[in-house]
Amino acid sequence: MVVYTWHHDFMSALVNILEYVRTGLEIPNEVFNGLTPQEQAEVRTFENDYEREREWRGITLSILRTATDLSRGQDRWKVLEELVHSSRSIIRSDIAYISLNNPSVGVTEVLTTSGVITEEFRNIRIPLGVGVMGKVAATKQAAWTQDQAQDPKVTHIPEVDTAVQAEGIRGILGAPLVSNGEMIGALMVGDRRVRSYTADEVVILDSLASLASVALETAQLIQDLEENIAALRKSHLQREQHVKQLEALSDSDSQFMDVLAKGAKPRGVRDIVREKLDCEAWFWRDDKPYSVDPSESVDIPPKMTEQMQELISQSQLEGTIATGGGFSALAISLNQRHLGAICVNRMVEDTQAPILHRASQTFATIILFREAVLEAESKQINDSLRKVVTESAVEEDFLRIKQKTGIDLRDSTDLFLVTLKTRGSLPSARLLESLLGDDAVLFEHRDHLCALIRAPFVIDKSMQNIFDWARSNGEQVFAGAVLLKTVESGIIDAHSRALALATSMISLGLSNQVATASTFGSLGLLLGSEGEIIEQIISDGIGKLVEYDEKYRTELTMTAVQFFDSGRSVSATAKALYVHENTVRQRIDRITAILGDQWNSGPRAFDTHLALRAWKIKTSR
Repeated sequence: MVVYTWHHDFMSALVNILEYVRTGLEIPNEVFNGLTPQEQAEVRTFENDYEREREWRGITLSILRTATDLSRGQDRWKVLEELVHSSRSIIRSDIAYISLNNPSVGVTEVLTTSGVITEEFRNIRIPLGVGVMGKVAATKQAAWTQDQAQDPKVTHIPEVDTAVQAEGIRGILGAPLVSNGEMIGALMVGDRRVRSYTADEVVILDSLASLASVALETAQLIQDLEENIAALRKSHLQREQHVKQLEALSDSDSQFMDVLAKGAKPRGVRDIVREKLDCEAWFWRDDKPYSVDPSESVDIPPKMTEQMQELISQSQLEGTIATGGGFSALAISLNQRHLGAICVNRMVEDTQAPILHRASQTFATIILFREAVLEAESKQINDSLRKVVTESAVEEDFLRIKQKTGIDLRDSTDLFLVTLKTRGSLPSARLLESLLGDDAVLFEHRDHLCALIRAPFVIDKSMQNIFDWARSNGEQVFAGAVLLKTVESGIIDAHSRALALATSMISLGLSNQVATASTFGSLGLLLGSEGEIIEQIISDGIGKLVEYDEKYRTELTMTAVQFFDSGRSVSATAKALYVHENTVRQRIDRITAILGDQWNSGPRAFDTHLALRAWKIKTSR
């Protein structure tokens, strides 16, 4: 019974000790002290062996993991960085790094590091044959030193010693990197203390160096041993930038296509340019800033406007992006037609230029698409309006006009029919319509333009923008306007009268103003005639009076005009002419002597008044 108890207690203690060793925990003193000295020695030996086995298992797994990453085609740069870090961790060193030889300049250069704290060491260039690297190169085997600074077997030069001392490195262990039988560099570890490296640590570093060699070969990081390693890094960076540029351009193309597919709105194009180029962007059309959103106003300072216009002209001339003063501009053209431009408040680099070109192409597509839509809609509206003027329109025509223009022709309140004529070719109907505003539609009809304009106040005010544009562009526009009573009937007659008024304005040379029935009174019935007939009316009615004024430099003709306009009142005429009533009476007596007693009474008064109005209109040009 006693034997059984002792055996049971011993086995329990042994199980506890093994559990502590397995979990890496320290064996409690009360458990350890319960063992005999021989048992304690055996436990410590087992404990050390188990710890060493576990350490080697970890080392083996780390090496296998690195080899697996290589076989799976993992990123070689990342594998090399992890391999350097693993070397430092496994051997428990302060630093680790891979150094590659550059035979063309006779030095070895640091490729990647772990634990290095000084830029001086990170950028060190060690001549071949110097330091521990020299010993590794000479034997193509691993080599080490306890204390680099005090080792007489290590070749020294001041600049290398200075960098090593700045990093605080003393103990150094290195293993060769070999490719195609040639030593191309070394995997190195270092410590900021005097240290002797064990045979196991040498074997471990040598194994890791072999893996690093495989990684360098597989990635073709060294294609020519004579090339500078810095050139390889630069090439790698350029490739990454090129890929990023292609990805950015592909992403931009997708976004531009999405804009076209979802309504083709210029605002979407502008927002993409803002995002991709990180700047403000403006579109230009017809030599002025173009609002991409009706809710937004484009307000550019005059100095900026002038600068952008200069860049746009330069871009249009050169066919490329023009830059200057912190701005860039790209003119948009198609088949030698200038469609507009894009301006941004930054200097666009060559790598960013494709995005701006894609934006210009998208904007041009939107412009052409909208023009095509407007052209089709305009044709439909013009057809419907022509039917209205010829009184052949049906309900569908009125609905189409209302839908497309917002003007309800069924409501003839303050609605004028206006005809526009010129001496030469007709100006653009679309341009003139934009000058008329929202309360008007304008279309071509035969050899002239017609407009339906809602003018609550006076038609002259509604037409003012067109006349201002004509004057500033050296054009002559002759207009006649008739107020409509109803659209369904009488429009043909209204059109004829408006056309006659416009023709009369041409005959009289009265350009860039509108004529209505009240402008000419009864004379309007005759103003559609040739100019010779008008001259004949003046000559027959008041010719002698006009000749008298010209000969004696008097103002009898103007007095006669004002006399009729004042209701044949002497006092009213005197006030209008700012003269005394007796002066008016004397002038009327002289007029009577020239034209005869019946000039202002009876049937002849109408002819005299008609001639006087014609003369007034003619002389007011």
